[in-house]
Amino acid sequence: MMRKLITHLFGMALIALAGMAAAQAAEQKRTFEVASIKKNDSGNPNNLFLGTAGRFSAQNVTLSMLIDRAYNVQDFQVVGGPGWLNSEHYDVEAKADGNATGKEINGPMLQSLLEERFKLVSHRETRELSVYLLSTAKSGPKLKVGSCLTREANMPPAPGQRQSDFCGFGGIGNGTLRMTGTTMDAFTDLLSTVMKRKVVDSTGFKDKFDVSVRWAPDPVSAGNAGPAPSDTTGPSIFTVLQEELGLKLESGKGPVEILVVDHVERPTEN
Repeated sequence: MMRKLITHLFGMALIALAGMAAAQAAEQKRTFEVASIKKNDSGNPNNLFLGTAGRFSAQNVTLSMLIDRAYNVQDFQVVGGPGWLNSEHYDVEAKADGNATGKEINGPMLQSLLEERFKLVSHRETRELSVYLLSTAKSGPKLKVGSCLTREANMPPAPGQRQSDFCGFGGIGNGTLRMTGTTMDAFTDLLSTVMKRKVVDSTGFKDKFDVSVRWAPDPVSAGNAGPAPSDTTGPSIFTVLQEELGLKLESGKGPVEILVVDHVERPTEN
């Protein structure tokens, strides 16, 4: 009798676990209520990601850009796939239900959209690749701990306030990098975007700090925003990091997580 009771309870527990797993899987596969994808042949060099509560909007973006956002990777971490991943542009509009968060919309839900409409199949793996090693120069770090404003949730900046006034701000482009109240992890992530190679932190610096540097852009370190500047004279990013921030950037090898595109198709428009 006792054995039958134990068996029964064990079976009920398995059913409950299976139900929880199914619910979690359904949550992970959460999708947009409606989505529109149209090819953009304007030839405009600018692209834009927008978004309001419950919506995803992208204008004149490539599938590669969408993959970067959906899977939280950078260009150098995506391998495989046809050339049109980086050459063809699209406008994407998608609406979610009112309970969807921005993190869900730009992550799992965007992944589901790419898998459904672009038939995207991918997998992650780790490879030994070229990286940049960030360490402290002999002069020691020159990172300045500044003051910044903490933005309240869903509150826009007051008139006259700049985005760069707020803690966590980060921006790059045309040979410039500026961050406010940042961490070393966030700094190396943005620096990886600039250098188009993973930057590995070995400085041991733990405090938050401000950064505002400018260097002579080259084809690698120009950043992502705006047209290429005409003036390319001045120090390199390696020199600027060492002289102004007391940091040294050197080439090396290390493990890098990548996203391998196994299959993808052009979407049908709607």
